[in-house]
Amino acid sequence: MIIKKFAPALLVIFSLGCSTAPQENAGKFEIAATTLEVDDWEALRDAKIHYAQALISEEISDTSRMREEYELAISVLEDIQLTSKTTKTFEKEFQATANKVSKDYTLSLRRLRLKYGDASDISLMEKLELFDAMDDSSSLAIKVLQDYANDLGTDIPLEVNANVMRIIRFFQTDASESFELWLKRKGTYLEMFEAILESNDLPKELVYLAMVESGFSPRAYSWAHAAGPWQFIYGTGRMYGLRRDWWVDERRDPEKSTRAAAKYLKDLYAEFGDWYLAMAAYNSGSQRVKRAMKRNNTDNYWELTTLPRETRNYVPSFIAATIIGENAAAFGFDVTPESPLSYDEVKIGGSINLSVLSKAAGVNISELIRLNPELRRKSTPPTSKGYKLLIPYGTAELFNKNFAELPESERTGTIKHKVRRGEALSAIATKYGVSLNQIISLNSIRNRNSIRAGSTLLIPTNGKVLNLTKSKRVESPSENPPNSYAIKYKVRKGDTLGHIAEYFNTTALKLRKWNGLRYGKPIYAGEVIKVYIPNYLKLSQPKFSVADPSLFLMRYSVRNGESLSSLESKFDVKKDEIKLWNSLKKNDISEGEILDIWTMKVVEMDNIGAGLTMKVHTVKRGDTIWNIARKNGVTITDMLSWNPWADDQPIKPGDRLKIFQK
Repeated sequence: MIIKKFAPALLVIFSLGCSTAPQENAGKFEIAATTLEVDDWEALRDAKIHYAQALISEEISDTSRMREEYELAISVLEDIQLTSKTTKTFEKEFQATANKVSKDYTLSLRRLRLKYGDASDISLMEKLELFDAMDDSSSLAIKVLQDYANDLGTDIPLEVNANVMRIIRFFQTDASESFELWLKRKGTYLEMFEAILESNDLPKELVYLAMVESGFSPRAYSWAHAAGPWQFIYGTGRMYGLRRDWWVDERRDPEKSTRAAAKYLKDLYAEFGDWYLAMAAYNSGSQRVKRAMKRNNTDNYWELTTLPRETRNYVPSFIAATIIGENAAAFGFDVTPESPLSYDEVKIGGSINLSVLSKAAGVNISELIRLNPELRRKSTPPTSKGYKLLIPYGTAELFNKNFAELPESERTGTIKHKVRRGEALSAIATKYGVSLNQIISLNSIRNRNSIRAGSTLLIPTNGKVLNLTKSKRVESPSENPPNSYAIKYKVRKGDTLGHIAEYFNTTALKLRKWNGLRYGKPIYAGEVIKVYIPNYLKLSQPKFSVADPSLFLMRYSVRNGESLSSLESKFDVKKDEIKLWNSLKKNDISEGEILDIWTMKVVEMDNIGAGLTMKVHTVKRGDTIWNIARKNGVTITDMLSWNPWADDQPIKPGDRLKIFQK
């Protein structure tokens, strides 16, 4: 009975004992170039042992040990690098093992009803494939949700269909605990991610790709050997400037990986001219998407039926995450987001153990590990240029004082290095940034050419603080942004924070801060909110807009028969002021034209008189004012009145046009 009970695990152990290095490759291991692969086979064997122990632990209901063994297996697999020198035999064996570990861990967590959120290797796509709830989405429910999605004012269209509804239900049911955790984590990284995306002229809702990819977790790792919040594989990460070596894995660095993801997404959009196709390529690769487009003879993402199942779920998952994430409370999530990331930076020269650095900062070592997830060892990398270490916000001065008082013995320590086959002492010294003589002296080595593979060397470390640099802290909602002044804006019916942010060239996140609005809190027609305007825009505003706090901005849609003269008395303003605020050269205005009017007079506008709602169209290759107007059921005159700059210069891909529709 015992043998039968543990048969799967024993089979794994038996098979790995026979396959550390395939027989047909035995002769190649004498060559230095393939030495690393010998170590990789040994690492793969270790991963299989942990996997087998996980299976055994689950059989005897030791769930704590099960999770520990799975995590150890994942950690070992993550350390294996597939390179151009990797043989096809090893790559095939590695992928099979990684796939088994990932799938079985997923199933185990689901079977035992444990949270997904803390598991480092479980990606959203893998869990979603297990969710097979019946789809009972009615056409009315889809229409209602589509109207809601349209009102979010995103740059990327959020198309709602039965698959999107299924995934929303998945987030609300089977994955609700994980999704709640991800919503909390969003608070930590949202401002940083949005700022980086916007600095690259990318839609800020792309932050939800990081939710789909990793649940905003820097330590996320998938069966495909992808790591970090944006799930870069090693090759793509390296192509976009992310370093991965024995010391660091910058795919896990929230800031650096987001900058890399922004560049990658921008390249993909330039390649495909469509965000759904760009996201599909981010998930499965450009060539695969192009083959699917050719095979299916279409560039419509929804019709690319030959894409992998994971990729067919990818864009709907992004849409579902965005719809819920923008108003989580409406979908049943009562979440208090974690505080935004705040830290001081200190530049460390040389390798210093994190336990010493945490002592200097007066915090637990776990706090430094949390702030520096890219570090693969519990020490800073040895570099003469210095390594930028993040420490808790407000601790820089204490850190500098305490570090200066540390005895030399604590700042100078040792780390252990296990010698690999074919490694030379000179290469080891270079790796750690120390001299060859230091290693020889510390380890009492008589013949430096006789070190054995498998032996352990002590490596000296000696670090110092090079300098303290900047602090990063999220500004308080009550703080005035520098070089700006506040105005008041009266919310129209149909307005969303996204619309208002777009109009004032700011972000919904900043509007929430300035007005103390929590995530998910709606705004209502007639409500007056505060908006900060850069000082350099003062000249285009009325002189009294800064001095008189009773004024607010209205966006008014001209009714049939109205003129500038009639608006003068209606709003108690001057005709020349209306022309100044709206850059009008003539006195003629037309029905449906949207005007900015600064006033202290309350006017009943009945949804601006025309029942109009604004949306933003991002110009694609081949777009013209004429075809955009035709597709949206408006006139060219309307388009140019809403976007007067487009009358003076041609539109180009990436430009954003305001369109008002009933």
